[in-house]
Amino acid sequence: ASGESIGPIVTFFDVKKMVAHSHGFSAYIANYLYAPTPSVYDDFKSAIIEVDTIKRERASREAMQRRIPSVSVPKYKMIKKMLHKLAKLIDEPFREAALTRKFTTDAGTPNTMYPMIQMHVSFVDVLLRPYIIEPSSMKKKIRKKIATKINEIFRVILEKDFISLSFLSTDDLFERRLKDYFRDKFGNMKDLIEFGEKQDQVDVYSRVDSDFILHVREDNFVAALLELNGDFHTPLLMPDIRALSASLPSYSQLSRKNYQNSFSRYVWSTEMLKICSPDRSWEEMFRYAFTSSRKLIQLVWPALREYEDWLDEQSSIEDKAMFLYDDKRTFILQQAYRNENNLSLLARRDFVSLYKHQCDYKHEIQYW
Repeated sequence: ASGESIGPIVTFFDVKKMVAHSHGFSAYIANYLYAPTPSVYDDFKSAIIEVDTIKRERASREAMQRRIPSVSVPKYKMIKKMLHKLAKLIDEPFREAALTRKFTTDAGTPNTMYPMIQMHVSFVDVLLRPYIIEPSSMKKKIRKKIATKINEIFRVILEKDFISLSFLSTDDLFERRLKDYFRDKFGNMKDLIEFGEKQDQVDVYSRVDSDFILHVREDNFVAALLELNGDFHTPLLMPDIRALSASLPSYSQLSRKNYQNSFSRYVWSTEMLKICSPDRSWEEMFRYAFTSSRKLIQLVWPALREYEDWLDEQSSIEDKAMFLYDDKRTFILQQAYRNENNLSLLARRDFVSLYKHQCDYKHEIQYW
């Protein structure tokens, strides 16, 4: 096998082996080559289709943008004029950020049911969508009301001094980790909006949305900050994993960034589920997950390294010469921490039991 994410390469040597295998070639492929399960192939196929769809949609949207001048010039001019008037009523510190926009896939068609422009900030898009579809319906009173609403929402961010991150203390490890990570991510309102992007099928919106604003308004600044990032383990847990991995050899599976990210994400999710409750505040849950995740990392990560060495010791020279070993070790290490039982066995350094638990056929362990 060669570590192909969509399945192992089957060599002529493997063909001879699987023909003679007592449980048939399917068992050989599953247990010796560690082929992914059918669901993995389905996930891969779905991912390819999704990526292809996104690419085609973006290409179509770009084509529509190029067609704007010849297809929808009158309507586009009306929209620009409407937004220009609106901009005069929006406060300067966030005027540009609030009205950032892009063409949609319907931009080059005469369709009157869908907007030809999408506002980057989701709540602004909701406010303006009816008038982007029909700009002539934007009256002076409506324009003033919308501008007041946009100003009111963005002022909350400024008045709370969110962008400065002054609410984070360097004396507290949890807050210091967040401050170190976010310190250079945004220096003004436009940076803040562009930093917090999220993918919604083919459209990209800013994470500065109604949930984010509610967190800021209620002084849940940590929750608002992590709402922007989209993941919690990277700023909070990766420093611990990087420190524990500093002396790892380059051939170690644990030295790879994707493995470290996957591990930290799993640990965070596992610990967060233990505390997640509508009766607890966001910050309380985040702090608990941070503290307990760090303890688990300190306990399990060194054990994973020892388990990797143990696997090396159990393998034969023939296994390594056949280039089967690396892929099998990769697969086993990827699954080694994936449930509570495995984590418990790792913590106790009971590698024999862990390995047996990971194997479908216990009597084939001697293959190592």
